[in-house]
Amino acid sequence: MTTHPPPTGATEVWALADGTRVSVRPVTPQDEMLLLDFAVNLSRDTRQRWFRAAIKGASASLLTRPGQMDWRRHGALIVTAFDRGVERIVADARFVISGTESAEFALVVADRWQGRGIGKRALVALGVAAQRRGLRWLRGDVPEDDPVMLQLMGQCGFRRRPHPDEDGVARMEKPLPPLGRPGERDDDDLKPNWLAALWSRSADAASVNLEQLSVDLITLLNSPPKRSMPV
Repeated sequence: MTTHPPPTGATEVWALADGTRVSVRPVTPQDEMLLLDFAVNLSRDTRQRWFRAAIKGASASLLTRPGQMDWRRHGALIVTAFDRGVERIVADARFVISGTESAEFALVVADRWQGRGIGKRALVALGVAAQRRGLRWLRGDVPEDDPVMLQLMGQCGFRRRPHPDEDGVARMEKPLPPLGRPGERDDDDLKPNWLAALWSRSADAASVNLEQLSVDLITLLNSPPKRSMPV
């Protein structure tokens, strides 16, 4: 199968509340063994929920074999941490483009890493990646009996809708404002979308450093608002 080369991007380092450092970056074909190890070590329930959310008429092997992905339609991020000197995946966030401006997403966090804020930050990063691809909507299906995921989606700005085809499943949707051109913003950019504007200025660097992020944030906050024309 002919595939489009996977996207490249900077590795960003996050510090969790307890001081643990994890890294988020795009998936590469070289991550196949890491993904296999990740999938095998998920609990049965977590793995089933991941497969159910991520597979829409595709083979399960696409989740763990990035070399087979069509990167024109896919976007995938992994969060990794070092365990006794060995890099391991602790979360996977991805989307599949399902229309001209929308994509369906899936998120899974390793069982022992849940409840530490990784899922929320991974969803924010995935939304920014989708915006950079010109997408306007992220959509996903969440079982009604998964209150933790439903709460997380709500915290991340997703709207809950009845599922058009399945009982017991909620359709979660999030609008993605377009990223502005450099130097432009409107008054709303600093509300839910300041991170997207900041990412667009910093994520193309080979690595993201705190000094540059501070400079970008100060510039963003001090730049004068520019009103958008009504549409």
